[in-house]
Amino acid sequence: MKIIKEEGLRVLVSIDLPYTAIAAKVEQKLTALSKTAKLSGFRPGKVPVELLKQKYGEAVLKEVGDEAIKDAFLKNAIDQKIQLAGLLSMREKELEFGKDLSYELEYEVYPKVEAKVPSDLELELITATISEDDIESTIQDMRKRLAKYQDTIIGVEARDEHLAIVSYTAATNDADAHKFSAESTQVDLEGDHPSVEFVAAIKGMKAEEEKEFIAKVGVQGAPGDEQSQGMQEREVSFKLKLEKLQSRILPELNQDFFKQFGVSGDEKEFRARIKSNMEFELQRVISRIKYKAVSEAITKANPSLQAPETQVTREASRMRDAALKNWAEMSGNKNPIQADNVPLDMFKDRASLNIRTGLFLGELAKSESLEPTEDEVNVAIDELANAYDNPSEIQKSYREDKGLREQVYNKLLEDKALDKFIAMAGAKPKNVDYKQAMEMSATAGA
Repeated sequence: MKIIKEEGLRVLVSIDLPYTAIAAKVEQKLTALSKTAKLSGFRPGKVPVELLKQKYGEAVLKEVGDEAIKDAFLKNAIDQKIQLAGLLSMREKELEFGKDLSYELEYEVYPKVEAKVPSDLELELITATISEDDIESTIQDMRKRLAKYQDTIIGVEARDEHLAIVSYTAATNDADAHKFSAESTQVDLEGDHPSVEFVAAIKGMKAEEEKEFIAKVGVQGAPGDEQSQGMQEREVSFKLKLEKLQSRILPELNQDFFKQFGVSGDEKEFRARIKSNMEFELQRVISRIKYKAVSEAITKANPSLQAPETQVTREASRMRDAALKNWAEMSGNKNPIQADNVPLDMFKDRASLNIRTGLFLGELAKSESLEPTEDEVNVAIDELANAYDNPSEIQKSYREDKGLREQVYNKLLEDKALDKFIAMAGAKPKNVDYKQAMEMSATAGA
């Protein structure tokens, strides 16, 4: 393997391979093909190899040649201890029966990372706790999800405790005048969705009343919509009809209710389960916020740290698949958006940030000899399992499945590196309440 050019993380090399290294494999494939190939004038299995070589030889030669060159390249990479990030391209210079093979390949290497952490990054360490009010609010939300509704008397004004059934047409008050509408959609007047202004405009109305108003709301642009990527707050003109008002009848806190959430005991056990689940989710939220803060700090402290394009593309593809899955679930899987219609470039900036963060934290974990113990992995599996209705089955799966156990190990390793970075950076603690933490997590991204 001969280096032709090096530029940044990219390396262009040439590889030559004698034809004798692939001759037997080529003949083997042509012989196997002769047993199944169909050519006019010949019975199946009776087609001469020379004719097959004329018709299919080039494709067979390329298939065998490409495979042999890739194997030779990977062997060279291992022997030379190349930190290979990915293969960018491969093209044949010489590929002809009986002649030695000659290829050019371009690949990427991982950058050299120096895991130094400045102590002046002004990093904040977010912490949060769950109060009894938070638990009560969560239980109320659960009761609302299982609530029953009955129509109110005509003439009653819309108030906080009501559910409004509305239809509307709307258009954004900007240059593109994006139009959208809804038929018989529910609006919880205790909430603030789609915005406080929208909900406030409905309060005081009566069933069958119509109203025009302007409100700022979040308008969701589909993935790939360059004019509106994600949710953006925009001023919108509404023509709305309040079809009817409904009163909410909440289910009682009894065993029938508890069983719907996998709890067979009493209210005390139910509340304990809810608190446990909330604590588990809060830890995930804090981790997400922490990861975002550390990612931005790493980028700030290491502006020259590069991410291999092959890794960025792979991560961006993963992020796009996740975004499309979430979008499909939000829209009820109606008219799902195809990945080919969504530009991958939309996700590459964040993907690059993720890759650079991972490279840095990996080097930090290595330089600081950070490694989760078996006991730590088992405790993490137990904590993970406790958030499910069938903890023993989850524990068994994660302990016996090597891949699942490795996921837990890698997450612990990342957490140790994150915590080490935070300690070395001299992060200052900042306590927020449960609701604030959830809101911060929503803006942090996954």
